[in-house]
Amino acid sequence: MFALVCTMVAWADGVATVDGIRNGYIYTIRSARNAITWDGTSTNLVDAALEADNPNHQFVAIKVVGSDSCFYFYNVGAGKFMGKNGTAASLTDSCDVYWKIKASGNDAWPLMIDAQDGDHFNFGGSGQITIDSWSTIDAGNSMQITEVGFADDTLLTTIAINSRIRVGYIYTINSARNAITWDGTSANCAGDTLDADNPNHQFVAVKVFGSIDRFYFYNVGAGKFMGKNGSQASLTDSCDVYWKIKASGNEAWPFMIDAQDGKHFNFGGSGQITIDSWSTVDAGNSLQIAEVGVADDSLQTAISMKVHALKDGYIYTIRCAYKAVTWDGTSANCVADMLDADNPNHRFVAIRVADADNRFYFYNVGAGKFMSKSGTAASLTESSEVYWKINASGNITWPWMIEAQDGTTFNINMYRMIEINSWNTIGAGNSIQITEVGVADEALRSTLVAKIIADIQQEYLRWKETISIGSGLGQYTVDSEALAVAESALSAATDVATALAARDRCKAAYTFHGLVVGRYYRIKNTAQGLYLGLDGYTLDMKHRAVTDETTCDNDPTLVWKYEQDGDMYYMKNVYAGLYPQRIPYGPAYTAKVGTYKGYPFTYKLYANPTEAEDAQWNLFFAGDQMNCEDDTNNVGNVNCWYGDYAHYYIYEEEAPLDDFASMCSDWYKANPYTAPAKIELVEGVDEIFSPTEFGNPVDINSAIDKLSLSTDDATQENVHQLFQNIISEASAVNAYVSAVTSYGSLLSAAYTARAEWGTIILPVNFYSWRPNPVGWTLYTCAATEGNVLTLDEATAGIVQNIPYIVHVDEARIGTTYQFIGYSKGAATTNQTAGLLTGVLEDGATVPVGSYILSKYNDKMGFYRVAEGTSYDAAKNKCYLTLPDAAARYAALFFEGNTETGIDGISDTEAKQGNGVIYNMSGQRMNKMQKGLNIVNGKIILK
Repeated sequence: MFALVCTMVAWADGVATVDGIRNGYIYTIRSARNAITWDGTSTNLVDAALEADNPNHQFVAIKVVGSDSCFYFYNVGAGKFMGKNGTAASLTDSCDVYWKIKASGNDAWPLMIDAQDGDHFNFGGSGQITIDSWSTIDAGNSMQITEVGFADDTLLTTIAINSRIRVGYIYTINSARNAITWDGTSANCAGDTLDADNPNHQFVAVKVFGSIDRFYFYNVGAGKFMGKNGSQASLTDSCDVYWKIKASGNEAWPFMIDAQDGKHFNFGGSGQITIDSWSTVDAGNSLQIAEVGVADDSLQTAISMKVHALKDGYIYTIRCAYKAVTWDGTSANCVADMLDADNPNHRFVAIRVADADNRFYFYNVGAGKFMSKSGTAASLTESSEVYWKINASGNITWPWMIEAQDGTTFNINMYRMIEINSWNTIGAGNSIQITEVGVADEALRSTLVAKIIADIQQEYLRWKETISIGSGLGQYTVDSEALAVAESALSAATDVATALAARDRCKAAYTFHGLVVGRYYRIKNTAQGLYLGLDGYTLDMKHRAVTDETTCDNDPTLVWKYEQDGDMYYMKNVYAGLYPQRIPYGPAYTAKVGTYKGYPFTYKLYANPTEAEDAQWNLFFAGDQMNCEDDTNNVGNVNCWYGDYAHYYIYEEEAPLDDFASMCSDWYKANPYTAPAKIELVEGVDEIFSPTEFGNPVDINSAIDKLSLSTDDATQENVHQLFQNIISEASAVNAYVSAVTSYGSLLSAAYTARAEWGTIILPVNFYSWRPNPVGWTLYTCAATEGNVLTLDEATAGIVQNIPYIVHVDEARIGTTYQFIGYSKGAATTNQTAGLLTGVLEDGATVPVGSYILSKYNDKMGFYRVAEGTSYDAAKNKCYLTLPDAAARYAALFFEGNTETGIDGISDTEAKQGNGVIYNMSGQRMNKMQKGLNIVNGKIILK
């Protein structure tokens, strides 16, 4: 299979560094435990004792372009590349995975190998090969990679075709004389100095299906395939010529190219391109084919559509990665089976619907019938009822997707069954290969064309019998003269395109009376007799009963205007000035209207009008059919459903626009929207904290203002504005109202940070799920040490009904806060925790002997309330009370703030002093001074 061009060396003389691995040379790979081999049968590589002469143990190293340490490894015996299948080393037909060679640091076993994704190659303790995250350097992953020869031309050609030329990648083609280019003007390729960044010099490689060495080459700049025009390389719109890649035997210029007819590609001595019988290996026909990038999806799709274009009257097989479309010889439906291209049951004749599009009828040769669509299956019928649309999948290996005439997608599911449904994800079941296997003989093609023409003629006659002639909504009027000419052409048609065009002219002779843009309509459900409109001010679409038909004309909530915007059509409610939004599925759902115009309106005639009954219609928003819900608890809901409740009468409303404006304002005045009261905010508040259930009170108040339009001078325009406001604002207001309804009325408390230290109690949990206000630290207090407070930080935020001491950063002093919450769960009596009592009662006073937070001589502390004095207890603030057995201090201070404080002067000590007087700094005085004095442990103001 290969010829060695260098002397064989012993495996022990392995490559010492990555640089020693040479492109195109053959190597063995082993660790101290075992060698990498192929056992001749399995799809994975295995380990065994090394046999350097066995091709199953030999790998050709192909360097990854642009890398010095990354290689593809091609097993000589298997004829396949070494890939990675999970945690195993597998064998594949293509170079899906490259391997990175690294130094191990082990002199005897100098190399390590990583897969493309970084997983490491290792021989386990039992000798098995694993590819995983193992990274410890040991006898299983330290390798010897030993050169045993050089691959011959045949082997290198096979490898080069599989490894260097990849489907969908972009290449340049160069010889020692010139590169293949397009000069931007001529119809032929030219020779020029290579410019790899120029799209005129770039070619996308497209492998010929079923071949390993034949490619089409598509010039990126020209947007055309490289073909053969006599002795020149021409550029064409179709892939008329493929090119065969061969080895040149020249390592620097390794390729030669033959045209489809065997003529050889050559750059002449003057640099010109010639395609002739020249075969001598020289500087003109030895080539480099160099990868420069990958074609993007849009380019690959464009190429695929040209490469695989279907031709009228040719025979094809249709298959996906699972199975092929076939007929089993007995059933009425197509089935999926393993492809047998020679079996007529697996073959389909493609007959183009018209010359200018991608629609085809498919005729199964074995069954002698057309492939049609029966429900969700591909059926076989005598007539060409259904054509199939061929779309590009974007997958260059499986380039097509197929749609039925109604837009449903063809798919072979994972259970190998054919289904026709809305599946449109590009996957293994609906990405298709349509492969040419022959051409239908002229007799068969003529028979099929005649049959299709007859079917087209019959289809028109059936359509003609179903329509209603007249001038009413849902009827047709006819141009008799134009119809006679068109029907004559249809009966005389001899080809499909002519028959289709004549059929369309026949139908065009009839004018259908449908909805007219700019006019107004009322919509009534046929089964329940309910009109489509709006329900109050909820913006819910409802089917509403009209007790007096004469009042229906005066209700603008039941009137709809038919509008056009570009290619789309919409229904707009006259009263709201808004459009139906998504129609939800299921009986429990209700549709709404809004400003978004993303759900265009379409309609379809369900039943022709008769003398006794108006036309019946099916109505669709963005393709979803509207239904009148029949649930007795929710009569009138609008949802997306099907059946008897999905049919409607449509009546045109004759009232002029001015009348609608008056109707809208009158309706609004009679049914004013009542917005809730605004949230009362503290004047000058800097920060507001409120429950997340209803959001920011400032935004809520703004929304309430917008929802409170005056009825005094209501017009259609400001009624419309009301509904615009409801769309944008009502959700915030409704959340606020709902939350207050659920959790009780609102409570509010204001707090201004007037000093570094403060106290607070809030009756509800306002924001414990949030962080504290910026710059705040909360503390509880359950003890003192001497006259110093023992503070414990509260990290859970302000919890309802708990008293706290608050420390505020200097930068936040002077900030006013407002806390808004609910009455549910709020305490109404004073609450004590530790030494602190939080005041929640109105008119309370601080008990004598307790302490209030105050500041004296710039010293912040808790000062004792003396007998004979009285202090009001401020609501939402706290005071401090020591246990009865505790020493009585005139004041209590914060740690670190007692150096000049009243240190150790207790109530008991003061009494023993028999009228001893101290000032607030703890200095003994002979008599009381102006200001605060401590006399017998009491604070007295002089």
